[in-house]
Amino acid sequence: MAIPYINSIDLNFNEMLNMRIQNLATPPSNVLDGFVYFNTTMKKFMGYANGDWVTFGHTGEVLTTTLLQKINGISPSATKVEDSTVNGNIKINGTENVVYTHPGTGTNPHSTTKADVGLGSVENKSATTILAELTAAQIAVSLGFSPRNTRVGLESAKGTATGSKTVYIAIDSKKIYLDNANESWLQIGGQETLPWGSITGKPTTYTPPIATPSNLGGVKVGANMTVDANGVLNANDNPTSFILKEESFIATAGQTIFNLSQGQYRIGL
Repeated sequence: MAIPYINSIDLNFNEMLNMRIQNLATPPSNVLDGFVYFNTTMKKFMGYANGDWVTFGHTGEVLTTTLLQKINGISPSATKVEDSTVNGNIKINGTENVVYTHPGTGTNPHSTTKADVGLGSVENKSATTILAELTAAQIAVSLGFSPRNTRVGLESAKGTATGSKTVYIAIDSKKIYLDNANESWLQIGGQETLPWGSITGKPTTYTPPIATPSNLGGVKVGANMTVDANGVLNANDNPTSFILKEESFIATAGQTIFNLSQGQYRIGL
């Protein structure tokens, strides 16, 4: 007969000899964490922890009730299926089995057509064929204008004009030409000035900025200066127009040399 205890028993570190743990064929219900018993069906010591039963002395995966149900549901003669490293295969009971073989061979094993991939309206032409079909006239129609050919080189290398409308930039003379007609290069820009009479929209007068030590500009002719008809500026060489300067010295006894410090003076003045 079992004797119920309503309080804990403290053995004070003494041994409990010849003790036998409770034997049950199935887990009991309404237990608390820490409850232990011996499962006579599985022949294992079982403990209740955190809402589930675990086995004692097990070093691998914890055999929970859920896992035990899965194991019990596996038939002894069940087939083991595994992934295979071979494309199209699976491993059944350790043996490679082909489950899919790609159909056909060659560059188009599925016989895919242009329409299948949405290219039904695309012509089957190589890049070489397309480039051969491109003409200057077709490009001009597509662009809406005829692009001009531009060449760059020395003045002497521009060759004979043929009327091709080629623009030529001479890197030595800094001039820009248009192949305007047969044997006719037309200068359309560059270093040389254009004839004043052929320029339209030009101002009737122009006043240059005042010249300064740091700014290029116009100057006026001042005193003792002249400008001839060619625009040449001359200094007046008339001796009477020079400003006379004088300099005073305190001479020492026997001094014959006096150094001028206020400028240079014309001899005889």
